[in-house]
Amino acid sequence: MSDVQDPFAAAIDDLRALMTSFLDSDWSEAHVIDARGEIFIAREGGGPNPLLDEVGGYEAADVPAAGALRDLAAPHVATLVSILAPGDRVAAGAELARLSVLDEEQPFLSSAAGEVAEVCVSAGALVEHGTILVRFRESGE
Repeated sequence: MSDVQDPFAAAIDDLRALMTSFLDSDWSEAHVIDARGEIFIAREGGGPNPLLDEVGGYEAADVPAAGALRDLAAPHVATLVSILAPGDRVAAGAELARLSVLDEEQPFLSSAAGEVAEVCVSAGALVEHGTILVRFRESGE
């Protein structure tokens, strides 16, 4: 635990300590739950992320009717590396954003064709699980 007085700084110190322990160990995954929240980290080949829905992966699932706006949220804590701009159109399976976790980049994919209606967070930001990244309008194509 951190000796830092500021709660946010202490939480960051604690997270760094957890990540260092994880990287220095032979653990394949770690799932921590307490009253303040939940975090899951895994190496390649580790177990499935329990914070994701049962569809799995980093694709948005359960897309609503064509034309409806849908909030697409970060699947886990990460740094937002890049994100498309409002008005950008994508095909199903195309990259909407790129997230970085433990210096490993991962694509955040669209499960349907459509258009980015609004970008809710800037590249370079640290996002938490559930942070809305974009508002997306499915085209039904």
